[in-house]
Amino acid sequence: MSIGLSHGGGRCQIQPEGTIDISCAAELKACMLDALETGQEICVSLAGVTELDVTAVQLLWALEQAAKQRELGFSITEPPEPVCRLLEEAGLESLSVFACAARS
Repeated sequence: MSIGLSHGGGRCQIQPEGTIDISCAAELKACMLDALETGQEICVSLAGVTELDVTAVQLLWALEQAAKQRELGFSITEPPEPVCRLLEEAGLESLSVFACAARS
């Protein structure tokens, strides 16, 4: 598990990799707060994620809500197929933070 944070072009990108679960929730939350503080559009790339647990999903949802409150752009890109399937099986595919439908 690792979480990258980069800035450029008026956008802040968060790039978690591997299994994102409760064991790294504090690190993910700190990274998200740093991203919010930039005042830039936030993009979360899930390309390198192999698994998300409910804690990670809650944090992503909270980040989306915080970005909306601050009127910052927000997107999640490149969710891997296993993550999309997991969300669909859990009945969470309708969460606006996930772009699974666009991948079909």
